[in-house]
Amino acid sequence: PAPPVAIPPPATTTTTTTATTTTITTTTVPSGGGGGGGGGGSPPPTSYTVTFNANGGSGTMASQTESSPTALTTNSFANAGYTFTGWNTSANGSGRPYADDATYPFAASATLYAQWSAGSSPMITQQPSSQAVETGVTATFSAGASGTPTPTVQWFESTNGGSTWSSISGATSPTYSIESTASVNDYEFEATFSNVHGSVTSHSAQLTSVTTSSNWSGYADTGGVFSAVSAQWTVPTVTCSGMGYTSAVQWIGIDGYGSSTVEQDGTDTDCDGTTPSYGAWYEMYGDASVNDGYSVELSTTSYPVAPGNVIDASVSFASDVWTLRLEDATAGWTFSTLITSPTPAPGQTSAEWIVEDPEVCLSSCSAATLSDYGSVTFTNASVTDNGATGSIASVPDTAIEITDGSGNVMSSPGVLSSGATTFTDTWESSS
Repeated sequence: PAPPVAIPPPATTTTTTTATTTTITTTTVPSGGGGGGGGGGSPPPTSYTVTFNANGGSGTMASQTESSPTALTTNSFANAGYTFTGWNTSANGSGRPYADDATYPFAASATLYAQWSAGSSPMITQQPSSQAVETGVTATFSAGASGTPTPTVQWFESTNGGSTWSSISGATSPTYSIESTASVNDYEFEATFSNVHGSVTSHSAQLTSVTTSSNWSGYADTGGVFSAVSAQWTVPTVTCSGMGYTSAVQWIGIDGYGSSTVEQDGTDTDCDGTTPSYGAWYEMYGDASVNDGYSVELSTTSYPVAPGNVIDASVSFASDVWTLRLEDATAGWTFSTLITSPTPAPGQTSAEWIVEDPEVCLSSCSAATLSDYGSVTFTNASVTDNGATGSIASVPDTAIEITDGSGNVMSSPGVLSSGATTFTDTWESSS
């Protein structure tokens, strides 16, 4: 047999088997040695750091260290009188720009310098005002905003109570004009001002297209089958000039706007020379069985009315019965009457909230001179149409003003509140 192979320990150990004369050699790699082949793990990725420089601004921002493309930390520096416009690898902005929150490659460490622009974002200085404008007359809405550079403006309109808005082509000046017509009644308008630093939108303003009447001022709803109407108001103080008999009545009702019957109740504010008088009444106009179809005056003893009293009025219909109800919360009385199957049967085609220049019937009927009632505000107005109860604007509504024979406005309604449950009617002049 061949002699044993001599290899120094500890790298090699040798076992000799004399029976077979076979030599087995095992190689041991010392701990920590490189060895032959074999890969081992990949080296960890290299991280890089971005340092943020306020570049004339104030505040602190921690450096950001990453090993792969990552969004930059949102800027938190500030600079009074300036607007942050992004980052740049050069302080003077001549290097590579990065927007706020932009993805940075983090392929090398760098310093990013805040970039600042002199100026300010827009701020509203004039809000547009809602307008009630006679049909056929031009309504003009105005808005304004400050800002550097001077902001541009774009007007928008909503046809559905502010649910959606669309831009108006060519409406890019601080004023926007539109003709008041029934087709744009209750449209809303707003203006958006913009510059490089941001944008701001004005409040919305509503256009109410007003039609004229010889004796009604307020709102009328149409286009449904009306079974209830209600509202509250405070009895206004009438100013008596001493010019004979004058009258102004405040009421809510069903029918009358385009029909020959009216189911109504309310208050009156009258003058006899220099003496004012106040009262409450109801009427089934056109029904001869109820006071020949004329108003029924409530006893001023049992149902006293005075300026400043809060009136809650309602008219409703159910199961062929009309209920006319008045409550004076201030004086503490309530009146209610039930009227069954009036003749002719009311059409229930409109609902109203009205100040009226009423007819006065003595030997004959003629319109009274409208009393100077100042103003009256209808609140908590509601209407039930086809079983659904809503606001004045829940169905098509029309604003109405009183004009005399020369076209002079005597009484006019203001625009509806945002919830369309409130408006103010105002005395303008006497005929």
